[in-house]
Amino acid sequence: MIYDTSASLCAACGLLEIEKHVGEFEKPLYHEAAVKLLQAVIDHYLDLDPATDGIVLGATPAYHDKLREVRLIYSDFYLVETLTRLLGKDFLIW
Repeated sequence: MIYDTSASLCAACGLLEIEKHVGEFEKPLYHEAAVKLLQAVIDHYLDLDPATDGIVLGATPAYHDKLREVRLIYSDFYLVETLTRLLGKDFLIW
């Protein structure tokens, strides 16, 4: 199985954006899914060692590439964006 934390965190951000645009009964569905994705990445792929580059492990730049489950800067970006969205302080630079 191939995992991709960058895709998971990007999806979590998207789910939190969708949450803003749906009715009250649907909001928890998107919010809870985003939190589950974030929690899975934090539980299994977070590296807070200051001696290493990057925070999030397990990103896959291209499905058919041999380079899999590495650190990618945009994984870290989407981690920060997801956390700031959950705090109600959107950080949108894209």
